[in-house]
This record gives sequence, structure tokens and C-alpha cells, in this order.
Amino acid sequence: MKIRIKEVEKSLIEEFSKGLWREFADESGMLLDEESFCFVVHNKDEEIGYLHIKVTLGVAYLEDMILKSEFRNKKIGHQMMEFFENFAENKGCHKMRIKTCPETNQAAYHLYKKFGFKQEAILKNDYFNKDWVILSKYTKHKQEKSESK
Repeated sequence: MKIRIKEVEKSLIEEFSKGLWREFADESGMLLDEESFCFVVHNKDEEIGYLHIKVTLGVAYLEDMILKSEFRNKKIGHQMMEFFENFAENKGCHKMRIKTCPETNQAAYHLYKKFGFKQEAILKNDYFNKDWVILSKYTKHKQEKSESK
């Protein structure tokens, strides 16, 4: 069988791809759930940052977390991380995951480590030809389940 591969706009195959994934989920017995959440951080009436969290298969991914430079080093990042952890817990996630580049964003890397995130993988020469790391941490929800076994 000879196949042909053709580039198309994503919108043209979204339903088709969702159908294939639903079929896979049915065959494998896995629940395919993916939700994306965006949150704006305010200081009084000013927007000062945002978080983008994706929840997939019981894992909460911190896709983006950014804060205006003049609000950094004021413990706001700590509050944002606490929000992320509580959000993941409330969604019933067993794990949280973050990807960052320690070379270009040392402050964020150290914040994540301070919150107990452990390095799981190194992505060599990834975005901007830099090494990125994947950090993760189990939620209290997962820790409590493990302890009760």
C-alpha cells in the first residue's frame, strides 16, 4: 500500500483526529480528557501576569507562568505556584509538570525547585537551541493514596 501525506489546516482535521483518539481510548480503556485553563493575575485593577494550565490524563502541566518584571521578587511567584498546586489538587490530578530553561530563566527554575519539583528529564538543544528541563512533583492527592497502600 502506498500512502500520500498532505499538509492541511488544523481546523480541517480536528474532528477526524478527535474521532481517532476517541476510538483509541475506547479500545485501550483509557479516559482521554484534556482541559486548558487560563488565569490572569491582578494587582488591584492592573493585569500583572498570567498562568496557563493544561490538565491531561491526571497530570497538570504549567504551560505558561509569567509576571511583569516590576512585580518580580515580591513573592507573587510563590502565590502563583501555590495557586497552581491547589488547582491541580482540586482537579484530582496525581502529578504536576513544568518545562523550563534554567539557563535563561534561573529565577523560575529555583522557584520550582523550592516548591519541591524534581528534574525528570533534560531536553538537549531544544527551544532556542538551549537545554530545557522537565520538572515534576506528585500532588498531595497522589501522596495520600501511596501512603494508604
